[in-house]
Amino acid sequence: MNEIGKEKAQKVVSRNVAITLAIICVILGGVLSGSIYNYTSIIGSKDSQIQTLIGQNSQLKNYLEGNITSYSSQTSVLQAKVGDLQNQIAQKELQITNLQNGISEKDKTIAEKNREISELKSQITSLQSEINMLNSTYRDCLEAYSDLKQRYDNLTESIEKGKAVAESATWLSEDGRLKVKSELIPEYLFGEVSSYTIRVNVTNVGNEPLHIVLIFLFPYKDGKLVEYWSPLKYSKSVESLYIGESYSYNFTLVPKEITSYKVLAVAG
Repeated sequence: MNEIGKEKAQKVVSRNVAITLAIICVILGGVLSGSIYNYTSIIGSKDSQIQTLIGQNSQLKNYLEGNITSYSSQTSVLQAKVGDLQNQIAQKELQITNLQNGISEKDKTIAEKNREISELKSQITSLQSEINMLNSTYRDCLEAYSDLKQRYDNLTESIEKGKAVAESATWLSEDGRLKVKSELIPEYLFGEVSSYTIRVNVTNVGNEPLHIVLIFLFPYKDGKLVEYWSPLKYSKSVESLYIGESYSYNFTLVPKEITSYKVLAVAG
């Protein structure tokens, strides 16, 4: 009995286990079917998303390729601009170098001009000293001039009083063939009359040439010929004086003591 009861009990347990397992299998099958359906739906959704992403990726790739082409073109343009700018920079640097060299030359020129200015200032100082010396000399000359003027005035007064002969005179020779002009020229030494020069000019005013002209000078002191007068010293002969031709001769070192003189011109 006990054994039969045990067998019945084991059968009941086995049946319950089988039922339970069947239920579990059914449940698991339903769950699995639901999961499969769910995952299939999810996979379909993911496939759709993947296709969308593939399409977006293709668009993005095209966009990026277009941008790459554009950027490559822009890069080429910018590289060309960079090359041009580098050339401009090189030119500007060359200009800067040239200007700096010019500035250096100008600095040298300025330094030279400054040296010249210094030299000129030194010369101005030296010239100012010379001017001061010349002013002093000028004042001394003024004093000397005043003294000479006083002596000149005295001499003029003496001439006016008849202590010397007239300065100049003009006349015709006795035969009318010669025009004679004489001029008294005082010679000074240290502000005093030291002697006279008597200049005689003869002109042929006749109608024919003159073969010879004799000029004589007779200096007088108080109505008498001066001492040591001689015809060799106080005469001059002129040969061949043509019509209208003039001749001048200076009698020098005539004594200052003379009070008058005569000139005789004879045509031969």
